[in-house]
Amino acid sequence: LEGEIAQAFPTLKGARVEHAWAGTMAYAVHSMPQIGRLRPDVWLCTAFGGRGLNTTAMAGELIASAIADDDERWKLFAPFGLVGTGGLAGKLAAEVRLRALAMADAR
Repeated sequence: LEGEIAQAFPTLKGARVEHAWAGTMAYAVHSMPQIGRLRPDVWLCTAFGGRGLNTTAMAGELIASAIADDDERWKLFAPFGLVGTGGLAGKLAAEVRLRALAMADAR
């Protein structure tokens, strides 16, 4: 990670990374985030697929507004539904796609 940061931002060469995390990238097969309510007191926000920095904040605001103000704009995401991602094969496909995109970016 430090090498990638230094390559993208040469003035940060030598800066230390204090915290980092990893996990499975959450992609939905329809490429849309999954935002909604599973049951009356259970909400979900997932499948932002690498676009989480701005859209997760929006989703949090959307759900908070639904809970606090009975705002129903979250229903705009209903047509995309909660879909499966293909289990292990889906995880492998997502990893292959992510690596292909990384290779394309490196060119």
